[in-house]
Amino acid sequence: MNSNVCLSFAILDHYMWLAVSSHTTALAFDLHRRFGIATKFGRTDEGAAVLSRFLLFAWGCPILVVVPCLGIYFSGTKLPHFNLTYRTVNCWIGDGMADVYVFAIPVASLLFFNLILFAMVIAGLLQKRMSPVNKHKSKYSSLRSDLLIYIKMSTLLGFTSILGFVAAFADVTALWYIFWYIDSLQGVYIFIAFVCNKRVFKLWRDYCTCLDRVSSTTSSRSKTTTSDRVKMKGSKCEMAENESML
Repeated sequence: MNSNVCLSFAILDHYMWLAVSSHTTALAFDLHRRFGIATKFGRTDEGAAVLSRFLLFAWGCPILVVVPCLGIYFSGTKLPHFNLTYRTVNCWIGDGMADVYVFAIPVASLLFFNLILFAMVIAGLLQKRMSPVNKHKSKYSSLRSDLLIYIKMSTLLGFTSILGFVAAFADVTALWYIFWYIDSLQGVYIFIAFVCNKRVFKLWRDYCTCLDRVSSTTSSRSKTTTSDRVKMKGSKCEMAENESML
């Protein structure tokens, strides 16, 4: 591969993978803002300002790591035990220690914040569940629904990356393959958690039914319009014949 293309891919990969982690942390902050302990449950203050802050955090955090790396790389600065070689065969950051400093540590830090915020969200939901309003509900059904909610939330927070750290420290090739397989299916987990449910199926069913109704109504209207036009033409012909007879 061309060295400049490889360099571009390496820089883009570095930035985008960090952006993926920072987006999961932004989602964790939003979940905590809505459901976390010591916060008003179900808080829904929205707006451009809130979205702008989350976007600034999600896309800005990787810049704080990637831009200094690019400065070190293009300036030719040599640091001990830190070798950035973006233009390598695998088009990645560099050697092992460079990976640790500018990729593993930032991702691990964001993942650590995700775990803390997720724990606070669980505590907040449990606190809400134990309120007097919900005491009449079945404990088994409540536990099952809560567990399902926690699993759904976890699909958004990038916890599959933990297996990657386990594979790196254990240095077992099989774990790497398992991690790559599981981590590549995050979109599938989100699809199953938030799309494959009765509510979405009902929305699609209602939408398709509505389309069928609109189609049938339109066809019936077109038929009515056609018949009206035929009748009008017939009446015009009769008037013309009468006029000719006169």
